[in-house]
Amino acid sequence: MNLVGKRPAAAFGNLTLDKIDRRLRRMAGEEGVRLKIFQSNSEAEIVTKLQRQRSWAHGILLNPATLCFTSYTLPDTLELIDLPAVEVHLTPEIAGRPVAESLLRPACLRQVAGPVAEAYPKGLRTLIRHLREEKA
Repeated sequence: MNLVGKRPAAAFGNLTLDKIDRRLRRMAGEEGVRLKIFQSNSEAEIVTKLQRQRSWAHGILLNPATLCFTSYTLPDTLELIDLPAVEVHLTPEIAGRPVAESLLRPACLRQVAGPVAEAYPKGLRTLIRHLREEKA
């Protein structure tokens, strides 16, 4: 994700991680929710961050990228911290495999896959809607 703006624009658009973060923060502000954003290419760092945020966070928006096919630790962590999570992908396939085969899928409320300009906002809206319905 840190290089998303460097990938082929035809497949991933021209948004950078910084632009995505700013858009999500703006959306969160408009919805009256707080948002913490973290990016890492390290599975261990992601797991540690999720574990440390479990007492603060009410939900998780996560793009596991290729870890969705290789990680058993991430879905286990999501189940253990017991927070609603939405899995986001920028394409419906990664390396020729459909993201529907993600190992995280059973631990998430929903998967969202689509162009970068749409996937993250849609994922955040899905998570916020779920949290509000759960609260009502």
